[in-house]
Amino acid sequence: MRAKVDLINPERVRRARKVDIRSDFSTAEAAQAMLAECGAQVSENAEIVSEVDSPVGVHQLRVGLRRFRSVAMIFKDLPGQEDLADLANEAKLLGRVLSPLRDIEILQSIFLQPIQSRASDEPGIVLLSELLDESKVKATTEVRSALNTQRTQSFVTAIKSPEIVAARLKPVPIMELAPQSLDKIWQKVLRRAEDIQDHDPDQRHHHRKALKGLRYAVDFLGPVYSGNHVVAFSGALKALQEVLGQLNDLSTVKTLFSANGSGFAGHPDIANATSLILDDVVSSETALQTAAIQGWQHLNACAPFWEGRGLVSPLDE
Repeated sequence: MRAKVDLINPERVRRARKVDIRSDFSTAEAAQAMLAECGAQVSENAEIVSEVDSPVGVHQLRVGLRRFRSVAMIFKDLPGQEDLADLANEAKLLGRVLSPLRDIEILQSIFLQPIQSRASDEPGIVLLSELLDESKVKATTEVRSALNTQRTQSFVTAIKSPEIVAARLKPVPIMELAPQSLDKIWQKVLRRAEDIQDHDPDQRHHHRKALKGLRYAVDFLGPVYSGNHVVAFSGALKALQEVLGQLNDLSTVKTLFSANGSGFAGHPDIANATSLILDDVVSSETALQTAAIQGWQHLNACAPFWEGRGLVSPLDE
């Protein structure tokens, strides 16, 4: 299970909030509402991460950046989206800076802590913990340096003024754009899912990223549709994403301990400790791979709710 403990002040962490998009919104109105929510999540968590040691803050900052990029995907084919696309690229670059820190935090909380509780007398466990702490300090320094650059500050300032970017989008009803955008993102998911039973970790990772983009697009645009089919599709989507996320965590650990990873693999004094962790990874992997295939089959059996489905009438809202 994923750790959800903030080391300093969990109340400060800014989690994702629902955005009420109505079917009578224009693209500018919808985009402004979506971007305002993402901008708040990114800017507030960026401030937290720059000040305190907060694994949940790092995670929620990454979520905010990913949601921002999903908004850009929704409006990708709309004239006037160039500034939004540029900001989405900045979000992608900042997300990459955060990844090493998040990887270390996953290894510590999900994989190392259980081993510490049952093999506390293993000498390598203590040393591995110390090495990870050192790596975390270095990664944290790099993240905070990136957050304090003029480039990042300009990005954060820009996303806190979403009305400027939204106003440049071609003004069409969101109910016209929604099915087109959702279907385009869904087609990307379908392409990434080809031959899923034979996926290697890199293919699963790209499939998971495509699903994540679809999930956030569904979260934003789902409210303009009526019926339980939205809930069913969204539930299957989130369940599959969670399984693929766990598989990605396993792959992250194997990479960190590989010869091409962070350097832990060649350290003789922690060989037994890393072996214990990798044994846990192997024991979990097969079952999760099976669950991922089943989850995809379940999602694929859910009819995409935007195909020929009714939209919520403004009179019903």
